[in-house]
Amino acid sequence: MSKSQKKTIVKPATRERGEARYFHGRVKILDDFKELLGRAKKGNSGTSILIQAAPGAGKTALLHECARLARVQRWQTAKIQLDALWDPTTLLQSLGRKKDAKQKESGWRGKLEGGVALPGIGSVKGGGGYESQKKPALRNTLEVLKAGEGALLLTLDEAQILAKRTPGEQKHRVTIILNAIHNGGVERPVILIAAGLGATAAAFDSLGISRFDPGCHINLGPLSEGASRAVIQDWLIEEGGAKGNPALWIDAIAHETNGWPQHIMAYAWPALKQLKSTGGDFTPEGLKTVLKEGRAGRIEFYEARTQGLFKKERQCIARAVAGMEPDGNLDKDTIITSLRKEFSKDEAEVIFKRALHKGVLDARGDGYVIPIPSMQDWLVSNYAPELKRTPKFNWYLVARITDSEINSHTNEGPYNEDPAILLPRLASDALNRLPSPISGRDWVFNAVDMDTKDVLFTVAGQNKTVGRSASPDDQGISTPTLGQFPDPDHGLER
Repeated sequence: MSKSQKKTIVKPATRERGEARYFHGRVKILDDFKELLGRAKKGNSGTSILIQAAPGAGKTALLHECARLARVQRWQTAKIQLDALWDPTTLLQSLGRKKDAKQKESGWRGKLEGGVALPGIGSVKGGGGYESQKKPALRNTLEVLKAGEGALLLTLDEAQILAKRTPGEQKHRVTIILNAIHNGGVERPVILIAAGLGATAAAFDSLGISRFDPGCHINLGPLSEGASRAVIQDWLIEEGGAKGNPALWIDAIAHETNGWPQHIMAYAWPALKQLKSTGGDFTPEGLKTVLKEGRAGRIEFYEARTQGLFKKERQCIARAVAGMEPDGNLDKDTIITSLRKEFSKDEAEVIFKRALHKGVLDARGDGYVIPIPSMQDWLVSNYAPELKRTPKFNWYLVARITDSEINSHTNEGPYNEDPAILLPRLASDALNRLPSPISGRDWVFNAVDMDTKDVLFTVAGQNKTVGRSASPDDQGISTPTLGQFPDPDHGLER
């Protein structure tokens, strides 16, 4: 790469929220949203959409993408803060009508309570005795919305604080405007998309919004494997200017990030640094550095999310979730019972709510979970290590890697020095050779023995902690001794 071609590597935003530089996936959600935009315009109506997800799942990026799609369909879009739901001045500023908002602040319309003067709609007499022949007052945010024209999309982030941060004297006004939008009562197409953590649905419920149209209550999970790999590839190729085949780097990063956008970003910055230092070349040493720094970035994220929960509080939550099955959840009583071992009933309730608002706990189905599986593993490993279990598998499968396959990979470089890079690739090759229907099952790669070239697979859902191989003797079947596959969280202890 010539000097003229070199790009300045700008560090990706380290904040947890933001617009995605490279957006992939969420296809069904966006398709449903585009259909909703069309229906709302045609029916001169609107509704509200709730996006609820774990921290770092890409809620804010999805809000930006929805706003972009709305603008393509000629909708006005406005990003609003919480107080725009009850303060007409703030809402006007969010809508880009700063002049109208400034007239209110300067007292132009007198002291008419809660009012905002808007141009060109008749006459009003203010409380201070000033009368305008042109500028009537809108006394609340709902009237501000009704006075506008055209289709409008409002986006509200961090909506889990809605009920908690709305002043008591304003809750009635907020309830009125939310219900008007939700039920299409603004007399023009207005849609509100609110995104937040696991307490968001409860916050809306407390303000009278509990039922959503089909496709309008979204529980956002990780990116699909294809979308995740596409994002990683864009960072490496488009942003990093990489040369050569990125497959090994994509494999390794995708394996450790499991589709979580925030985790991908934790690896993207060190990857860009490494590619800049090598002129875009992929090197084994560079990838090892990327994995090391990315893992450290994940730990920083976990620490930030649990900030405000003291050690004993973290320990109680870790003990409660340690035995939870994959794709399972815990009821509130189970978590409270664990907290009650160290705290009073009232203290346990406060800690539970704090964990929910921090995104450490997330509502899922009829219970609660640690929303990011690797975060749960980290929490248990560091705060309840005595409960970190070695799972036993009901199904397992041994496949064999051939010497030629090992040679074909290691000839590209000494990748065999880092099992996190080599082994998933070899395991995938071995699995693909198995006859149907075995090869069609949802197997999870677990371990490999590089001496015997045997690979252990387990049925998905049986493997609680990826990388911890079950003892074959537990199944009453003799198999070769298996080497332990390194846990993605290996070496990430406090």
